[in-house]
Amino acid sequence: MEPGCKTFCRICKEKIPVEARAAIFKHFWKLDSVHRKRDFISRSVSTKKPATCSTTPSRAKKSSRRYSLTTIEGPAKKYFVCKTMFIQTLGISDCWVETSLKKCQRGDGQSPDKRGKHKNRLNRVPEGTLASVRRHINMFARVPSNYTRERTKREYLEPHIKSVERMYKIYVTWAKKENIPKIASADMYRKVFNCEFNLGFFMPRKDQCEVCNKWKTAKNHVERREMVQEFATHIANKKLVTKLKKEDKTTASVTKCVACFDLQKVLPCPRSETSLFFYRNKLSLFNFTVFDLRLKEGHCYLWTEVDAHKGANEVGSNLFHFIQTKVEEGVKEFTFWSDAPTGQNRNRMVFSIMYMLAAAKSKLKITHRFLESGHSFSEADSMHARIENEALRKEIFNPEEWMALIEGAKQEGKKYIINKLKNENVSDLHFLVDRQNWDRNTNNEQVLWSKVREVVVDWKSPNTILYRYGFSELLKTVVVKMKDCSEMDLSMFVPPQAYQSRFPLTTKKKNDLKFLCQKKAIPSKYHSTFDEYLAI
Repeated sequence: MEPGCKTFCRICKEKIPVEARAAIFKHFWKLDSVHRKRDFISRSVSTKKPATCSTTPSRAKKSSRRYSLTTIEGPAKKYFVCKTMFIQTLGISDCWVETSLKKCQRGDGQSPDKRGKHKNRLNRVPEGTLASVRRHINMFARVPSNYTRERTKREYLEPHIKSVERMYKIYVTWAKKENIPKIASADMYRKVFNCEFNLGFFMPRKDQCEVCNKWKTAKNHVERREMVQEFATHIANKKLVTKLKKEDKTTASVTKCVACFDLQKVLPCPRSETSLFFYRNKLSLFNFTVFDLRLKEGHCYLWTEVDAHKGANEVGSNLFHFIQTKVEEGVKEFTFWSDAPTGQNRNRMVFSIMYMLAAAKSKLKITHRFLESGHSFSEADSMHARIENEALRKEIFNPEEWMALIEGAKQEGKKYIINKLKNENVSDLHFLVDRQNWDRNTNNEQVLWSKVREVVVDWKSPNTILYRYGFSELLKTVVVKMKDCSEMDLSMFVPPQAYQSRFPLTTKKKNDLKFLCQKKAIPSKYHSTFDEYLAI
């Protein structure tokens, strides 16, 4: 419903209350068919001959109309209003009125709407053509999202596919080979893609800020007023985190390592621009990166989906290896920065037990700080961008080629250090988490691990974790004990191996990789590598 006519019109706004107009508007749009809506309009508009005639025949007014609105609630009362008030109350255009009155004048009554009901639709797209579009779109392999898989059912295509236009070009080539009788148009292909599939062309950015987006998309001052405090706190935290990270960077020394880490999105293997690869599932390669801010040194830990998963055990095991490497170089204190994905809140506990182990074994102090959600871009993300840019327009056929590409992705300074994570090197860090009490701090307050912003572990205080929810708060203490209240000497503890064997690929993925080998899309010299994965 729109405001209606201006105040200088016929004083329509003074005649009919706003509440009555709103009730008429709702009643009109609740009518279940176009036929009934047109009938409502024709009964509300009366036509008669004009009271006066123009002396110029070409300009003579042929008819005069009178518009009325009848109240819906309470006793029926008819209000005569101007045309503007009438169409704006009903929320319609002038075309609705003209069409309704023409049908009435022709004697059709208000005949049912026949649009889309006739069968001789010459331009209708054949069902076989639509089916070919759906089949082609379903042929493209999906890539899992690292960060938003728990919040959305949206699926993602490999980044190098890039656009619907490119998919359509591939479709045309494919349809000709398949002898599809009628190839869909680009517009129809796009319509099916947009309306029947929930697909995207790139991974959603993990650092997309929900609070800032809510603030930007707030429709009015009322919505913004409700979130002023939340937004102000969020921006203050962002500035504070940036300041603290810079300060930490200046404190780095030979005995103190300041580093940031992150898990890169899935790297497909093999990777090629050839259309045959677009339709097939590929081996997934994972890359966990750690960047030493003082030495400007990047460490990459790589493994395939056959060797391990991409959870807290893998991340914790890689960090433990990084810590041991730096300890051998003389480091006694660590400060880590990372983002805090919503689906990985439990990892704070896993990281904490790993830090307790590392601190106890090597007499260390370890601090882990979490970046502000939505503003977590770090040097580790720069590593990922550099690797992805290096991989553009390059064909990669096995994990070793990915490793070689990553190692040489940095053109200046030290090359990235490559570490291959093996199945037997993944430790089960949940083993201790599940056997220890993490619920209460020394003040008997419940610990909300999902809101923790900083964790501190010091070998001088064994089995103790300091934490806080905000960087301006005082640190609180958790004494981590076994559930039978006993303490464990972590300096002597060796975590068990997480996995007893490697993981087989899915049947679909095996079939797709076999197909690519049989078609020689994957060159013969790489077949032995994939035979090993397929045999598991």
